[in-house]
Amino acid sequence: MTSATIAVVLEHLIAEAHWRSLPQYDVFGFLSRRSSIVSFNWDGLARARCPQRPVFHPHGYLGPRYLAALTLDDLLEYAQTDESSESRSWIIPGLVMPGEEDGSKHAEMRERVFRLWREASEAVVIGDRFGLGTALDYDRVWLDTFVEAFGVNANAPIHVLDPDAERIRGELAERIKRVINLHSWPVNWYALSRVLLAAARLHDIARIQELRVHPGTLERVYATVAESSLAPA
Repeated sequence: MTSATIAVVLEHLIAEAHWRSLPQYDVFGFLSRRSSIVSFNWDGLARARCPQRPVFHPHGYLGPRYLAALTLDDLLEYAQTDESSESRSWIIPGLVMPGEEDGSKHAEMRERVFRLWREASEAVVIGDRFGLGTALDYDRVWLDTFVEAFGVNANAPIHVLDPDAERIRGELAERIKRVINLHSWPVNWYALSRVLLAAARLHDIARIQELRVHPGTLERVYATVAESSLAPA
């Protein structure tokens, strides 16, 4: 399989995602518009689906693309014969690959995100492990940026939402040198999103905060919704 073929498949999968209902993004419509989002996903769905602004995509992003005269089969057939290392630049332009994220051309984005984190009143980390627990260096520059920003911004609470949240919290605490206001929530974001959306529809509310007056609803909905959610966070 050529690099061009991999790029075509990746672009197709990303485009397909833009036409599906995805509760893990839909739920942002019920969250505060005053929040800012930093998404490391290539799919660009945070920019496309989330009403919050600004939305940063430090790894770049792709939107759905119409192939015009070229069908997917035709493009795959062409890609299989394309041995050029430059094909990625036109099939999936602008994406930041492993080993590229700390390059000089991305310095401005790193500075903008650093300022955002340094001045944040609170941070919620959803399903992003910054490469913690792996031997990969991908995202390590963003781990260092996060640690530096919240080392300075020492009073801002940090919430980690991930099935492995406690371990991630422990590693962040060791790097940031604090445990105060550093919280772990071992949840699957896809499952939690489905629960929150179902509860919001049940009570016809416009903001998730309004669920505070319905404390029993989340437990009841979770029993019927979350346990059947098999998708990753």
